[in-house]
Amino acid sequence: MSHGNNEIILGTDGGSKNIIDLITLFNSNNCTSMTGKPKMFIVNACRGDSRDKIFGKTQPVDVHYTAHTDGPISRKPANSDFLIAYSTFPGYVSYRDDQDGSPFVKCLVEVFTEMAHLVHVSDMLTEVNNRMAESHNQIPNPTSTLRLKWHLM
Repeated sequence: MSHGNNEIILGTDGGSKNIIDLITLFNSNNCTSMTGKPKMFIVNACRGDSRDKIFGKTQPVDVHYTAHTDGPISRKPANSDFLIAYSTFPGYVSYRDDQDGSPFVKCLVEVFTEMAHLVHVSDMLTEVNNRMAESHNQIPNPTSTLRLKWHLM
């Protein structure tokens, strides 16, 4: 959770880092112990300055992965098995309430708490998209290189 713009996230030191550069530290070229294992990154940061409009007005505010694997799967593309849950679409702001915090993070926790035992991660992120669009006029943007369905246990 930070300020950002497109694929850049800002640090507390005022510096900036490319999100993809950080994530690829965990690909099979850089972290062989994670080869073939699903990896999820949650990025709650603005990706631009645009805001969605409602009615012309700007609104403020079957093979399965499991929670563990038996060992690395060999010879897979370096950047496979990533899931990045961005809080907003490229170019758009990500809202945060001074009192309640991030609606995206709250929604993510609610959906995963309710549904983790029922459906796979991609379906849960689709439900997060639905709830965020309905309640907060913000559309998250999960992106995935997962090769299999990922169920949490």
